Amino acid sequence: MAVIYRGEPDRGHPRCGVPGHRRGPGFTVSQGHALKGELGLVVAPGGDILTVNGGNGNLVEVSPSGMQVAVRALDVSGSPPGAGALFGLAVKPHHRAVYFVDDATNTFALLH
Repeated sequence: MAVIYRGEPDRGHPRCGVPGHRRGPGFTVSQGHALKGELGLVVAPGGDILTVNGGNGNLVEVSPSGMQVAVRALDVSGSPPGAGALFGLAVKPHHRAVYFVDDATNTFALLH
């Protein structure tokens, strides 16, 4: 089962001097459905979470509340389609676009 998990921010933990260090049990943001072997994850400027699946070549958009709001196929090569192809993911600053690495085609691509 695929899961997007979020840890809780450290609020002045005495043993940790690193600002924003994560600790504690955290919580599951979203799981299952369109998520399948996530290999890349980024938070978009509006707060939605974008992830690329290594299990099927899809990009999945998840709202901060955990609702999976969009799915788009980025790679359909291989068997099963898109298996293990997608890795890195980054938001293009000041645009509604993301960069991603497609290992199956050995490319660094832009989706907009």
